[in-house]
Amino acid sequence: MLKRRESKPKIDEVAKNHLDENNLKNLLLLLNFLKNIKLSARWHASNSWSINYKGKKIGFIQLRESRSWRIMHNDLFYEDYDKHVDDELRVFVWNNIAKPMCTQNCNGLKSLMVMGKTFDGICNCWPFRITNANGATLKHVKKLIKIRKDIIATSITLYH
Repeated sequence: MLKRRESKPKIDEVAKNHLDENNLKNLLLLLNFLKNIKLSARWHASNSWSINYKGKKIGFIQLRESRSWRIMHNDLFYEDYDKHVDDELRVFVWNNIAKPMCTQNCNGLKSLMVMGKTFDGICNCWPFRITNANGATLKHVKKLIKIRKDIIATSITLYH
């Protein structure tokens, strides 16, 4: 695993040596999108970069041991999102709610209402995870990031 805690590296620099060509291309597309909407992925912890706006979490990008990358988003269960998504995006989110994979001491498994649908036995830390986003998946991830940024910008209160 990458050992760079001291240097707080930029994700694109680390990813060049970590991901294959296709995954790198897709991650760089996401990073370029973030730059275009005046966001960035800043070093958070070993192999993890946070995406924040006005001090509020949007999500995290992780480089994984499997030479893959993953984006995680944890605020989708707040009702504010439901007003901002269409049916296609809603179904995408529902299809990507993660079953428990938490290795941290989170608050345990819960039942969560996500955009009008209840999911049982979900990890409270990061219920939404996408590995190696590409094509339509990347398009939906970008929409979710933009929605979260817009919610924060208009001061609609979210809890994280």
